[in-house]
Amino acid sequence: MAAGEYISVKSQQDIEKNDLKMEARELKLHPEHELQELKNIYIQRGLEPTLAEDVAKQLTMHNSLDAHARDEIGISVHTSAKPFLAASSSALAFSVGSLFPLISMMLLPEQYLDKGVMLIGVLTLGIMGALASYAGGVSIWRGSVRVMIWGIVAMLFSAWIGSLFNVAVT
Repeated sequence: MAAGEYISVKSQQDIEKNDLKMEARELKLHPEHELQELKNIYIQRGLEPTLAEDVAKQLTMHNSLDAHARDEIGISVHTSAKPFLAASSSALAFSVGSLFPLISMMLLPEQYLDKGVMLIGVLTLGIMGALASYAGGVSIWRGSVRVMIWGIVAMLFSAWIGSLFNVAVT
């Protein structure tokens, strides 16, 4: 899971770097057009045209690529892709989340093992979803239910794939 997360976020980072390279080239080749573009962005956000022009000029003088990256492309230091951080978070969440189903495999009687592990797995997903939602400052209930539903979908899909290959769960 961490490897997949790393690859996904690294691809996003590569796209961001390419976007910045293209924007830097445009700023060098067509500075007046890029200044007008920035001014129009600020007008669309509600600034008066003269103020928008002043803001665009000042930001361009300060750091034109940073201004265009943030306001035109939507890339900033705070929101840029961080593949290693994403992979580490994914690995930690997977490791912590897998502990409870693993422990339940060791503790549950054999006749309850399949349903018990699934139940513990879904409840663990709910707890992890609630923690992630709490950390993100969004609805704990929504986050918890969303993660549980997608976890159940993933379990059902995995079971279906296994059934295609006659894999029996005993």
